[in-house]
Amino acid sequence: MDKAVYAGIDVGLEQLTVAVHGHSSWDRPREFANTKRGHQQLIRFLQRCGAVVHACLEPTSTYHLALCYALHEAAGCMVYVADPKAVRDFALSRLRRAKTDRCDARELADYLRLLEPTPWQPPRPVVLHLRCLARRAADVTQRCTALKNQRHSAAYGLAPAAVLRDLKKELHEQTRRLQQLRREMLHLVCHDAELQQHYQLLLSVKGIAMITALKLLAELSMLPAGLGKGQWVSSAGLDPQPRESGKAVHRPRRLSKRGNAHLRYALFMPVLSATRHCPAVRAYYQKLLARGVAKLAALCAVMRKLLQAIWGMFQTNTPFNPARFCQPTR
Repeated sequence: MDKAVYAGIDVGLEQLTVAVHGHSSWDRPREFANTKRGHQQLIRFLQRCGAVVHACLEPTSTYHLALCYALHEAAGCMVYVADPKAVRDFALSRLRRAKTDRCDARELADYLRLLEPTPWQPPRPVVLHLRCLARRAADVTQRCTALKNQRHSAAYGLAPAAVLRDLKKELHEQTRRLQQLRREMLHLVCHDAELQQHYQLLLSVKGIAMITALKLLAELSMLPAGLGKGQWVSSAGLDPQPRESGKAVHRPRRLSKRGNAHLRYALFMPVLSATRHCPAVRAYYQKLLARGVAKLAALCAVMRKLLQAIWGMFQTNTPFNPARFCQPTR
């Protein structure tokens, strides 16, 4: 029977700290460089420890992605990307007091061995590139908004003409870069059959146009295959959390917000538009308001409902059906 080993990897900017359960490195974790060469050295070390390697790590911005792909492609290796909050709560439940890279690596190995999370599914490279472009476009959009505000303030603040010219020139350059990024995103979508199909389905929703469809597609395409609509809602952090205990504690439900903030932001503006221009969405929104739900809470509920509708559209490959979004009251 092949020996299986459980490894916890703490990912840093320049260094990887590895602890393997049941191995001599448990008492003295090993360290490797967070480079392509260091990844290969780490994989060879893990393969010497056992025939089947289960490696667990936490997402660290984007510094963990190259290691995840290297582990996934290595023979006899399975990689798991754990939720940092889940690992933190797991460590607190074991009354851990120290907080070091070596302790984190040991906790990740124990977390993997005892709880057996779901293995990581690598996203397709085209999907990863699309998300990078979309998030970069979001950053440039924020910069354009800031420049417009600065130009408006400078004009009313009697700033010299040189300042106004410089702001105008920078705004023009940022706008040009933003348009180029969007063209690159459309190019990726148009040359991939699955992305093109989902893009057209998103455009069928009244309130979602090209820019919003690209943002949503970039974030939704990164979700692992096989998730249910409830898991989509949880991934976006739109799941309500009840706070009830006994007879005394009955707090209002709040969104967990333990999910993809970029996806929530991408959903907010199309929901605002749909509540004004789509009769079915507006009817559902007004029904919530009539029940005494606050406006912001009602908008969040519509966001959750719209995300579930998009999940159904992707699963059945059918355009948005307003009649199914808000069933008439009988």
